[in-house]
Amino acid sequence: MIRKPYVLVTLFALASLLAACGGSSAVVKVSQPVIELSWGSSPEDLDSHLWVPDGSGSHYEVYYDQMGDKDNFPYAELDRDDTDGEGPERIEITRLQNGTYSYAVEWFAGEGSWADSRATVNVYDGDRLVASFNAPADRNEPDASGKEWWYVFDIDGNTGVITVKNLLSTDPPYPSAGSLAAGQTK
Repeated sequence: MIRKPYVLVTLFALASLLAACGGSSAVVKVSQPVIELSWGSSPEDLDSHLWVPDGSGSHYEVYYDQMGDKDNFPYAELDRDDTDGEGPERIEITRLQNGTYSYAVEWFAGEGSWADSRATVNVYDGDRLVASFNAPADRNEPDASGKEWWYVFDIDGNTGVITVKNLLSTDPPYPSAGSLAAGQTK
């Protein structure tokens, strides 16, 4: 039996391989997602952000200042805010709501580049690893390029299907209460 640390095919790589070979894209479904962000010692602070559909067409943002609740709306909770490098930060979703969830990582503080950050997002369904994403290889540091956001994926709350985004951007997928003005601290 081969254990998962030895065979880890990222969802992004698998989808790209299938598309290149003329196959259909990979479909990954989750029912109880756990999202885990980890990175190297630099930068000091990357932040997990999850936008949860609120039923009114808007979203509730789970992040370091609104850590959520597993037992009540938003039925998603961030375990901690790591500010000294490496993580992990985990968001557990206990009940998927109707609508689209969006997950992104914010480069909050520190030097370096996305390519050198060794940032990885693993998605588990319960305790089973179902997808893994590495930060895109953009050598520009976020302060120089303005690409402070890594938009990783969406989850369809109705079906549990993950849609890969894997994009660096100057803006989050939705407005972010956690995106602080320059000079402010947590």
